[in-house]
Amino acid sequence: NGLDPAVRSWVDQQDARARAFLSSLPGRPALRDDLAQARHAHSSWLTQPHRRRNGRYLYGRRDPGHDRGGIFEYDPKTKRETLVLDLDANIDGNLVVSSWVTSPDGHYVVCRLSPYGGDMTQGRIFDVRSRTQR
Repeated sequence: NGLDPAVRSWVDQQDARARAFLSSLPGRPALRDDLAQARHAHSSWLTQPHRRRNGRYLYGRRDPGHDRGGIFEYDPKTKRETLVLDLDANIDGNLVVSSWVTSPDGHYVVCRLSPYGGDMTQGRIFDVRSRTQR
């Protein structure tokens, strides 16, 4: 149980031990900087598009320089892409988007979030039309 104070204390102690050891390794700052640069420079990711009833498509994409990316809508008639949900701006601090799905009518996006990418998850519902969280 990740919410149990004893478990949290143990996790925090293990984290402190690991960080103390890792921070003592020679060359670690340079390696950390290289990895951060590579992470932000690598190519965009793109998820499988979800076709909405209005003929538009919703898909996820992360561009270099963005941690979480966003969910976009593409209208094939106008060939216009619109950011529907900026995951960097709309998701709290340490929460990681582990998956997302659209409602059958395409009006909502449900994101499954987990603190630090762990096993415990929570859901958030976003309204595609108003671009707000419900």
